[in-house]
Amino acid sequence: MASQSRIIVAAAALLAACSGSGQAQAGGAARQMALYRPSNSTFYVQGSDGKPATEIPFGTAGDVPLWADFDGSGKREPALFRKGQWLISTHADGKADVTFAFGGAAGEIPLAADIDGDGKADLVLFRAGEWLVRGTRNPALTQIFRFGTGGDVPMLADMNGDGKVDLVLFRAGQWLVDTQRSGKPDLTFAFGGVAGERALATDWDGAGRVAPVLFRDGTWLASSKRDGKVSAQASFGTKDDVPLAAWFPK
Repeated sequence: MASQSRIIVAAAALLAACSGSGQAQAGGAARQMALYRPSNSTFYVQGSDGKPATEIPFGTAGDVPLWADFDGSGKREPALFRKGQWLISTHADGKADVTFAFGGAAGEIPLAADIDGDGKADLVLFRAGEWLVRGTRNPALTQIFRFGTGGDVPMLADMNGDGKVDLVLFRAGQWLVDTQRSGKPDLTFAFGGVAGERALATDWDGAGRVAPVLFRDGTWLASSKRDGKVSAQASFGTKDDVPLAAWFPK
């Protein structure tokens, strides 16, 4: 059935030079790569076992993909944001079995990460520098942070290794990190700046070390030392795909 996960063998979805991801997964070990293809509303997941990528058809045109552990199982699940509706497929089968209503304002950017430390990803909206956090256990708005401005690309990741999620911004090749959630960057570095690239912060080697990663038309570039230099590279996906998680073996 179209809504069920199935194994595919397609050149555009095969991984070359690496496998796995430490940031997001549909199941199994944490070392996987994941991306979303808007052209066919499908998640692609490449595991560290060397098998062909798994295809999860889920969504429709205009949906924003998400990839996080929403139920505290230790496994990441595919989810979608659709005009204020959050659709989560906890079984990674392309069926939304959990839904939330949060947001819906024009221009907002959805994110998901465990902000409150309860083991479950919280729902986060970025609105031109304002971060609105809704706990999955508590339907009420739980926290508001202010960091950044309109046009910034927001991310959530533990950049300083203290076990807490930090606020991260990508701004035309500049990375700004607020580890105190104070509204001011206390970590900054440069990496990227090429038009059309997509940025994400992820555990690049499965060892808990978060690094900036750039996705350029199917090529993934990591800078493990945050010095602006590429330390690892992989090929997975095609132009216009949305990167969700990456892992680069040593």
